[in-house]
Amino acid sequence: MPNSLELNVSPALLHTFANHPFHVRKDMEMNELVDSIRESGVIVPLIVRTRPEGGYEIISGHRRCEACRELGIEKVPVRVQELTDDEATILMVNSNIQREHVLPSEKAFAYRMKLEAVKRTAGRPSKNSCQVGTNFRADKSIAATSSESARTIQRYIRLTYLISPILQMVDESRMAFNPAVEISYMTPEHQRWLQAEMELCEATPSLVQSRRLKEMSQSGTLTEHYLHTLLTEQKPNQRQKFFLNQSDVQRFFPPGYTPEQMQNTIFSLLKTWGHAHEHTQSQQELDNGKAQIQSGREQIAATRQDLNAKKESCNQGLAQIEQQEAQLSEGEAQLEGARSQLAALQAQYEEAAASGVYSEEDLAALAAQVSAYQEQVDSQAAQLEASRNQIAAARSELESGLSQVESGLAQLDAKEAELNQQEAAFPDAQAKIDAGWKEVKAQEKKLEPARKEIQEKEAQLESAQEQIDAAKAKLNSSQAQLEEKEAELASGEAQIRENEGKLASGEKEIADNEQKLRDGEKEISENEQKLKDSRKDIKKAEKDLEEGKKEYEDGKRDAEKEIADGEKKIQDAQDEIDDISMPEWMVTDRNDLPEYSDYGDNADRMRSIGQVFPVIFFLVAALVSLTTMTRMVEEQRTQIGTMKALGYGKYAIASKYLLYAFLATVGGSILGILIGEKILPLVIINGYGIMYKGMMNNIQIRYEFKFAMIAAGAATACTVGATIFSCYRALSETPASLMRPPAPKEGKRILLERIPLFWKHLNFTWKSTLRNLFRYKKRFFMTIFGISGSMALMLVGFGLRDSIMDIARRQYQELQHYTGTIIDDEDATDKERQELDEFLKNDSQIERYTHVQFTKMSVPRNKSNISVYVYVPENLETFDKDVTLQDRKTKEKYKLTEAGTVISEKTATLTGLKVGDTMTITKDGKNYETKIAAVTENYMGHYIYMTGNVYEQTFGEKPNYSATVFTVKEEYKESESEVGNEILKYPAALSISYTSSLEAQLHRMLGALDTVIIVLIISAGMLAFVVLYNLNNVNITERQRELATLKVLGFYDTEVSAYVYRENVILTFIGVLAGAVFGIFLHRYIIRTVEVDAVMFGRNINPVSFLYCGLLTIGFSMIVNLFMHQKLKKIDMVESLKSVE
Repeated sequence: MPNSLELNVSPALLHTFANHPFHVRKDMEMNELVDSIRESGVIVPLIVRTRPEGGYEIISGHRRCEACRELGIEKVPVRVQELTDDEATILMVNSNIQREHVLPSEKAFAYRMKLEAVKRTAGRPSKNSCQVGTNFRADKSIAATSSESARTIQRYIRLTYLISPILQMVDESRMAFNPAVEISYMTPEHQRWLQAEMELCEATPSLVQSRRLKEMSQSGTLTEHYLHTLLTEQKPNQRQKFFLNQSDVQRFFPPGYTPEQMQNTIFSLLKTWGHAHEHTQSQQELDNGKAQIQSGREQIAATRQDLNAKKESCNQGLAQIEQQEAQLSEGEAQLEGARSQLAALQAQYEEAAASGVYSEEDLAALAAQVSAYQEQVDSQAAQLEASRNQIAAARSELESGLSQVESGLAQLDAKEAELNQQEAAFPDAQAKIDAGWKEVKAQEKKLEPARKEIQEKEAQLESAQEQIDAAKAKLNSSQAQLEEKEAELASGEAQIRENEGKLASGEKEIADNEQKLRDGEKEISENEQKLKDSRKDIKKAEKDLEEGKKEYEDGKRDAEKEIADGEKKIQDAQDEIDDISMPEWMVTDRNDLPEYSDYGDNADRMRSIGQVFPVIFFLVAALVSLTTMTRMVEEQRTQIGTMKALGYGKYAIASKYLLYAFLATVGGSILGILIGEKILPLVIINGYGIMYKGMMNNIQIRYEFKFAMIAAGAATACTVGATIFSCYRALSETPASLMRPPAPKEGKRILLERIPLFWKHLNFTWKSTLRNLFRYKKRFFMTIFGISGSMALMLVGFGLRDSIMDIARRQYQELQHYTGTIIDDEDATDKERQELDEFLKNDSQIERYTHVQFTKMSVPRNKSNISVYVYVPENLETFDKDVTLQDRKTKEKYKLTEAGTVISEKTATLTGLKVGDTMTITKDGKNYETKIAAVTENYMGHYIYMTGNVYEQTFGEKPNYSATVFTVKEEYKESESEVGNEILKYPAALSISYTSSLEAQLHRMLGALDTVIIVLIISAGMLAFVVLYNLNNVNITERQRELATLKVLGFYDTEVSAYVYRENVILTFIGVLAGAVFGIFLHRYIIRTVEVDAVMFGRNINPVSFLYCGLLTIGFSMIVNLFMHQKLKKIDMVESLKSVE
């Protein structure tokens, strides 16, 4: 996983994980958590990730966040991790699934989300894999990291197919888990049927019944009737058994009571209790009957009151109808007067027509007036007729309603009489019940003698009960009749209200008709005047018509011009639409994800390391094996010559040494495979896993047969080959020569002897030492090679530590000098931002600050992308103090100018760009180009520095300074967190990222690499010790006769040891010097190999590392010399007196 970042943020910025299956409940555990946070604060930070729309999404810690909100805590510690949706889902489920109290529904949806995420993460199965499970089983992968089996996880996931009410029953333990799993296979409709029947029958199906329902649902034969029949079955586990334990009952009876006596007594008591219970119920029913009668009386009284009111209303309505009928008579009289006026008007018209004095237009106007008046008279006559009919209908309805009211009152009287009769029967029933209670109490004192009397009273009570039931039946009948009358009464009321409306409408129509008659007379006189005015209006209208035609022509021309302009605009818009080019679609795959490509690159680097170090170790080990087997064969020359003289063949003799070499190599190979393929990879992967969370949980270290066979085969071939070479040389000689020791090498003048000035100043021992070194050239070069190889490996280990651990100091002390970065709140107002700037400007603890734009973008690199940070400062003077731009090798300082951008060295290396080239930057899916002005030293991340003007020229927009970089004065460095807390009090400051925190976090992360480096150093040291010990042992064995002769000549043990030590010391110093040179080149190669894309390691090796490696190598040499001193002391001087033959 990518590196995490710890911050303190406001709870308001924390949002719940999308579709979070785990609920935050206010239970006892939540209260305990609130108390714990109140006392100790939030100990474990919340795990969150950034949201594209702002804020953070909680991955783990919803309950802690809710507790902080409840306590009013303003800042919550969080660990921000950049995770994909699937990674976030898996981490969210893993963090919550192990809680003590988790509902089945929560587990179900959590496992389902994790299963889908794991499947997407695993990708598609391989081409040759089968369809189900053999290539990758996501459920087994989940089961491996949880306490549940794969089968149980699948059954939990099935619960997500239940409808909500049934799933709630499972959470509330009202339905067992296994039957619920079977029910989940039913269709949703069948599940709703089942849920309704379970609520109705108050029963749940058993496991066998659930399986039966599942089969019928899947076959489509399930019905609601069958569900009801199934749930009403009495299941064996639902049959309730009742029994009394004799030991529990015995303590209530005197001693000596037989079981039969106890049983009879219990039955008698229960029977008496039953009678008392029946009397209680009878009394309760009697009381209820009285209450119902009282309620009936109240309802009758209320109904009677309503009926009387309705009766009064009907009488009033009839009186109103009589008044309306009188008004209607008056309207008829007025109508007769209007008809007489119409007849007179008609006569005038006929007289005018007969006289011939009036023109046709005047006659037509007079005829129109006559006709209009005729229509008004006819309309008034129709309205009066309609009013007459409405009044008649209203009278009929009112009379009918009045009769219904009278009938209802009569029925109420009858029902009231029945209630009185029923109420009269209550005292007798009460008396019987009271008598029964007295008898029951009497029987409680004397149970056995009064049993027959109780039975007689029971009969009386039953008779009384029958009377009560009859009374209740009559009461219910009366109640039903009362309800019917109430319905009829309501119907009568509705009719009355409707008739009242009709009466009001009729009155209004009569008044309207009278007004229309008066208006008609007025209109006749007005129409005569209008007839005269109409002639004037016609002439005026003709004039207006001419003017209107002229305006129409003018408006038509203007409209045609506007239409033409509109059509032109439409055509221009269509042309612009046609000119729009087709959009480009950008399709990206997982190679564009930096996390995916980085993981692959890191795996390639591990492979590169695996191809370098084994070769070096193998060469040194081959040197040791060759020396050992060669010395073994040479030491047994005499035995080989003896066996050859006795007639043994070459193959028989060689097989002894070949078998020895083979068995030793195979044994060592097996031990090396068991250790090397498990322990060392585990240590290295654990150290490398600091960049990928959960790496150790997902990577399985298996024994690789292929690599084991290659390593074992190479070791066997090297050792056996060396043995064959040595045996071939020895077996090629005659038996006589083999049984004699080998002749010493011929002495020759060495190179140093040709320098008289140097050679003459050496004493005997030094001359002898130098001659021995140059005489045995094979041993000379093999020793130097072994020591230099070990020295180089140790130097690589120390150099890696120097290069890796030094980048934090260089990055955050030598290159970036500011104290921290303030992330501004996007929702802050200008006033709030100004208040923050005033504080930063006036605070005595802050030395300087500047606004910056800090935006994450990407740069194309082959088939993948590199994530880069574009850094745009607002104040260049402050930027020069905050960030040092320089060349890593020459230390030449750069300035940020308008000439172009400055990119980090690692970015330039990965993209293959240099100063003067053009770089492509991708922002929001679009590519932009900018010129590179300089390449600066940088170790952590990829940075692109540019001025505000260069940013605007490149991206076509002004920079958005959404962050602030500030620096605390040197004397306040220890209290930078307090300064940060003061800054966070301002609303414009959202969060702060401290440089010191990043440096400390980087130190912690890189500290895990110490394990890998220590393993490397220890391995190289052990190898150096073995090489030195083996070569010194061979040296002493080969020169045993020579050293024995020195002892005979009078040399002391210390002098003999010093004679040998001089050679070892010289060879050690030469090997150290050669190893230092070789280690520098090997270190540079390995640094370039193990680097990740986001980090550039240093290229330096501290001088003290050279000192440590040299001292360790010399120390190993001294330890070997101590061992060899003991061996030199054991050399027998008699060996020098023996005959060489």
